[in-house]
Amino acid sequence: MTIVITAPFSDMNRELITAAAPGCGFGSELSRADVIIGDIPKEYYGKLPRLKWLQLTCAGADRILYGGAIGEKVLLTTASGAFGEIISEYVIGGILALYRDFFTYRDNQRQRLWQDTRRERTLYGERALILGCGDIGRSVAKRLGAFGVHTVGIRRSGTPCEFFDEVYPADRLDEQLPLADVVVCTLPRTPETDNLLDRRRLSLLREDAFLVNVGRGSILDSAALTEMLREGRLYGAVLDVFGTEPLPWDSPLWGMDNVFVTPHISGKSFGHSPRTERLIAEICAYNLRQYLRGGELKNISKTEEKYAAYAKRTGTADGTRGGGAGKIPAGA
Repeated sequence: MTIVITAPFSDMNRELITAAAPGCGFGSELSRADVIIGDIPKEYYGKLPRLKWLQLTCAGADRILYGGAIGEKVLLTTASGAFGEIISEYVIGGILALYRDFFTYRDNQRQRLWQDTRRERTLYGERALILGCGDIGRSVAKRLGAFGVHTVGIRRSGTPCEFFDEVYPADRLDEQLPLADVVVCTLPRTPETDNLLDRRRLSLLREDAFLVNVGRGSILDSAALTEMLREGRLYGAVLDVFGTEPLPWDSPLWGMDNVFVTPHISGKSFGHSPRTERLIAEICAYNLRQYLRGGELKNISKTEEKYAAYAKRTGTADGTRGGGAGKIPAGA
């Protein structure tokens, strides 16, 4: 068996992974890989006949599944569970930056201007609607709860979930949107979540509502969101993901004072967060040991057939499509 690690792990984390597979060969030639830990370069999509298992080092599998990177019989696992801490910190930081008008005060500091903007808002007592109750959603709810925020989750099953004060099934989404002070999107991209927050649903939000998206850009109707933010029909937004990345230079979002734009960095690990990289390595090492023993692996993707059927039906390699409000995926 040949195992290829394509992720840029530090030497210490690479050693953790290789130690989980004593006696196995670790190589660098992708065409000979039985197991890949990391990602697959696009030039190798659909060209790895020996591949039996792909262990991703990210939480979302949409690009691999939509793009036809692997065959239907290849086992696919993700690094879900490693990103809740770092992404929830980003969410809290982004909200507070705009709530407390930190960017304006930073600009004032550079001008040596002592001036109260009188535009501050506090998190205490707010109602946060979090779309998705997975690892990231739960981590966001936990940390918002520490600020005295009432946390409400939306998941397909509607069953109670740790760190949430209330949880509702997907068919209650329209009912909950007008009640929210803050809406946080943590959902992955699936055929069911494409355009979930379309123009109609965005219009259900109050004018003082605040939106955060750390899931996927495809969840939002970008044109409708941009229009509402520009016209003051939303208080503001923190946006780390977009339907088109990089965000086009001529997008109006760049110049809006009530929008915080970042280049898909909320969950960065390699070269950014040693702790997150270590958590990813631990998941990979655990799954590698289990794989060699014939045991149960963590984070097995349960949506391969759904993604493959969707891509075949739409005839799109990248899974893009237009129109129609989405649904919450199973397990979210």
